[in-house]
Amino acid sequence: MWWSTAARNLNTSLKPLSQKEAYGPCPTTICTNADKADTDGFRCFQEGNYWCRKCNKKGWWDTKEEIKQYEPREVKEEVAPLSEWERYHTHPDATTRWGKEGFTEEEVKKYKLGYCPTCPVMTYSDSLTIPITYHGQIVDIRHRLLNPNGHGKYTSHNKIPPVPAYNLDALYQNNGTLYIVEGEKKAIRLIESGYIYTIGLLGLGYAKEIGKVLNKYRGNVVLVLDPDVDATRVEVQYIVKMSGGKVYVVELWEKPDDFILEYGVDMFHNAVQMARRLK
Repeated sequence: MWWSTAARNLNTSLKPLSQKEAYGPCPTTICTNADKADTDGFRCFQEGNYWCRKCNKKGWWDTKEEIKQYEPREVKEEVAPLSEWERYHTHPDATTRWGKEGFTEEEVKKYKLGYCPTCPVMTYSDSLTIPITYHGQIVDIRHRLLNPNGHGKYTSHNKIPPVPAYNLDALYQNNGTLYIVEGEKKAIRLIESGYIYTIGLLGLGYAKEIGKVLNKYRGNVVLVLDPDVDATRVEVQYIVKMSGGKVYVVELWEKPDDFILEYGVDMFHNAVQMARRLK
């Protein structure tokens, strides 16, 4: 059986959970916490990948390659403490402001969304706030400017974002299909619609950084593009080129989050089923 081969390659013992998944103790050659007894902290999958639930390492048991963990940028200039997310989240106008964007009170609480009367980076505007977490820690706060005055709608709390995407951990926790959208709001809407392994690029300019960690990811990648972004754009093509597995594109006539809110999750599911293969 395939799990016997996986166990032999990784020098561990595995038992099947299903035809496609097996578990066992964490291999000492992979897991930094392997000295702590754990009989089910390590998972292997028939597709050839593994995931350590303790140290969050992920790779391929058939080649022993490890998927590269993204190293966050060092924040050299802190505009304001990241602890400010809590003040934004508890602002009395947070739920109302996010409600206008189609988010429920429960979603505002779940994702710690907030409202900032004066953005600390672009002080001419108030903003909606979205905490960015990586490996369980808040590493940034994204501000969606409500009065951008001709500038871009989004900025980061510390000017230079330390990570290139929202929900980047999904890349390391996933064992099947990864969905990529542009923006945090869209990522949250897809996650709430059942696509929990969705990451939201902070902008297409970060495609190169995402490509660096996708080159050993051999699961399917599904790009859900905005209607004004063509699959032939150089940033999109870079993601296609660097991805280790199959790549598909979902082409909509509205932005993904607006599409789901207007037409419903079922119609979005149908659009995903009709995704066009790029690679």
